[in-house]
Amino acid sequence: IGEVLDNAEAWESTLVQINGASISGSATFAGATTVNDGSGSMTMFTRNSATFASSALPAEPVDMTAIVSQFTDHQLVIRNLEDVGGETGTGGDPEQISLAELRTLFESGASAVPANRFINAVVISDVDANNTDFRNMVIQDETGGIVVRFADPHSFALGEEVEVSVGGDELSEFNGLLQINDVDNADATSMGNGTLPEPRDATIQEILDNAEAWESTLVKVSDVSYTEGGTFSGAKTLDDGTATIATFTRSQATFSGSAVPNGAFTLTAMVSEFNSPQLTLRNLNDIQQ
Repeated sequence: IGEVLDNAEAWESTLVQINGASISGSATFAGATTVNDGSGSMTMFTRNSATFASSALPAEPVDMTAIVSQFTDHQLVIRNLEDVGGETGTGGDPEQISLAELRTLFESGASAVPANRFINAVVISDVDANNTDFRNMVIQDETGGIVVRFADPHSFALGEEVEVSVGGDELSEFNGLLQINDVDNADATSMGNGTLPEPRDATIQEILDNAEAWESTLVKVSDVSYTEGGTFSGAKTLDDGTATIATFTRSQATFSGSAVPNGAFTLTAMVSEFNSPQLTLRNLNDIQQ
């Protein structure tokens, strides 16, 4: 790396081989990562549209071949995975990845799911009640939850177990809510009726304190009440004595015009986010008085 930096202008647009190079800064190749061989460090850039962008970075040092390039500062560009001792194709059987692992990858800077991965989880949103966007499916496994946003409307029902091929799909946030974005509907398969996860008993303050970790999972709040009357439609404020949080109900929801309950009740809901934490009801069965 030190020699490349010293000769970058002269060596620009030529191939170099760097031995014992460690690549870090992200979970996958997509975007800017850092190459270090002990003599110095240098940025490596991979386009998001590269066929290997979502592949995981090598865990150990590699002997790599790269093109010396420049984008304001000098950088390295690999041509394919063979340049870092990998294979150009994905190959092999698909590997299951947990929802917690996907969330950790995103937190580490990944913008796409690693290649050749699938998820298996239970649907906790209710497509029939229409309080979730028609392209969104909220799922939960034993490790956590996430939103799957399909390319087209879906029909996966509350409580259905699904398996979804997500290798290479975009990981992104929409107003703070993590999603696997633009998933091909054909990549999702129903595995029949699943077992809904037990909602986590929590106070509103505990939900606020753990909102990011509990996002897209079920919680149950006891002795909670709405601070205002009217119908469910839009944003309403919940109070359980520990803190307050909003619930949001789409105008298209089948129960949006129903009156909110008077007095205290027990609420089961999905932890969500729209710039700040909120709760989302699935249907009126989520309320017990």
